Amino acid sequence: MSPKLSDSTAEEMLRQRMRENDLDQLGVARVAGKSRTWVGNQLFANPLKTLWTMYLSEPQTLRALSKAFGYENEYTLLIALGLFDTETITNLAQHIDVSRTAAFPLNPNAEPASLTVKIPIYGTVGAGLKKIHAHDHPSEFVEFDMRELPKAVDVAKLFILVVNGDSMSDEFVTRQIPHGSKILVESDAIPTDGKIVVAWIPQLETGVVKQYFSKGEDTLLRSYKVGGPTFWASQYPDMVLEGVVRRVIWEP
Repeated sequence: MSPKLSDSTAEEMLRQRMRENDLDQLGVARVAGKSRTWVGNQLFANPLKTLWTMYLSEPQTLRALSKAFGYENEYTLLIALGLFDTETITNLAQHIDVSRTAAFPLNPNAEPASLTVKIPIYGTVGAGLKKIHAHDHPSEFVEFDMRELPKAVDVAKLFILVVNGDSMSDEFVTRQIPHGSKILVESDAIPTDGKIVVAWIPQLETGVVKQYFSKGEDTLLRSYKVGGPTFWASQYPDMVLEGVVRRVIWEP
C-alpha cells in the first residue's frame, strides 16, 4: 500500500487535478452538491478526513466528485491518496452488494448544480398498521433550498412521505409526529438507536414509521404512543429498512 499523503500534499494533488479537468471551486461545489465555502474550508482544508467521511456516508457523491477530478471511480481516488490499496479494494468487491434494497427510486430531480432541489412525495406511510403506498411516479414535489436540508445527506436519496396514523404522537413525547405530518426520509441510510425509520414488512404488506433500537442480534421498531404497535426483526425476518427520517418538515 502506498503511504498516506499529508493533507497539504493531498490538497495540492486535488488542485492540480482540478486545473487539469477545467474545474474551479464553484464547479467542484456543484458536482458535490455543496457550497463553495465547503470546498475551501473543508475539502481543501482537510481533504483526507473529508473524502474518507464521504466514502462512508456519501458514496455516490464521492463517486461523482472522483470522476470530476478525472479518476475512474472513488476507489482510484482513495488509492491515489494512500487510503486504500488495490488488494483491499479487490477483497471488498467480493463482499459488497451494491444493489439497492429500498423500494424508492433515486430522485431524478435532484439537481446539485442549483441552490434549489425538488424532493418527491411518494405517498403515505403508516404510523400504525396502515399500508404504505410507494409509487413509481411521485404524487407531487416539494421544492427546497439546499441550504435548508440536513447536512451530509445524499440529495438523490431524499423523498417525502405523509404519515397516516397517530402511534407516533403522544402527549408525553416532546417531538411528536402527528397524523398528516410530512417526513423527509433518506433511503438506504444506516440508523442508530433512537432514530426514526421507515420500514416495509412484506409479511404484513405494511409500511411503518417507528423509532429504531438495536437489541443485540435483534432489532426493535417501537411507537411513541404507549401501547402502540411494536415490531421485532426476529418476528419479521423479511423486514426491510427503507430509510431514516431526517426531518419532520411539516406538521398539521
